[in-house]
Amino acid sequence: MSSLPPPLRRFTDPTRTEPTGDDLRQLQQLIANKERELPEGKRLNAIYSSHLRAAGRDVETDVENMHLASSSLLASLTGLNIANPNSRFSGSRTFRRWVGAGEQNANIPYAIWMLLIYLAGYGHLWFDKADYPTFRNRDTPDGLRNVTLVPAAIWERPTRDEIRIVEQLIGENLGLENRSGQAMNVFIAGYTGLTVDKRNTSRTYRKYLEGKLPLPYAVWVMMVYMAGLGMILDKEL
Repeated sequence: MSSLPPPLRRFTDPTRTEPTGDDLRQLQQLIANKERELPEGKRLNAIYSSHLRAAGRDVETDVENMHLASSSLLASLTGLNIANPNSRFSGSRTFRRWVGAGEQNANIPYAIWMLLIYLAGYGHLWFDKADYPTFRNRDTPDGLRNVTLVPAAIWERPTRDEIRIVEQLIGENLGLENRSGQAMNVFIAGYTGLTVDKRNTSRTYRKYLEGKLPLPYAVWVMMVYMAGLGMILDKEL
C-alpha cells in the first residue's frame, strides 16, 4: 500500500484535521486515478450500482452522473445522502460546497475524510490494529441487525442498543473492557473525530447513545471496523 502524499498526510490526526477545499479536490483526483486503473466492473460506480439494485432503486436515474470519483458518487458512498433521503442530490451539494471552499478550511467531518482516504486506497489510517494485540475479526453478535452492517445505499441507522453493543465490542476487542463509560466515550470520540469538551466527554457521542442525534454513517463505519466486524465499504451485495 502506497503512502498518502503530502500535504494530505497531515490531516490523518483527528485533532488537526482542517483540510481545505483544494485538499479535498486533490484527494478526489487520487480516487479517480485509482479508479482508472481498475476494470470497469470493479470500479466504485459499478459496485454502487449493485447496491442500488439490491435496494430496488432505479440505477440509471441514480448513477447517470456518477463517473469515477464524482461528487455524487462519493457523497453516496460515504452516507451524505442519508441525512436527507428525499433529496438524492443533497449530499452532492454538500460535497461540492466543501470542494468549492478552495484555499479555505472545507469543514469536512473527520469521519468522512477518513472514508475518502480509504476509498483512495490508503487503508484504515484512523486506526492501526497493530497497536492492539487483542484485536480480532468477529462474527456479528446477537442483537445487531445485518441491515446496520451494509453499504450506505441500503443501510439502516442503528438503534441505541445496537450502538451500545458495538461500543462494548470495541472495548472487548481492544482490551479496554474495564474502562468506564466516560472513558469509552472519550476513546471512541477521539478515534472518530468527535469533539471532546472541557469536562472530558463528548456530548455529541452521548447524544448518539441517547438517540437525541442521528449517528452518521461514516462514524458508524469506523466504529464497526474497530469492533472487529469488518469494513462495511468493502461489502459486495
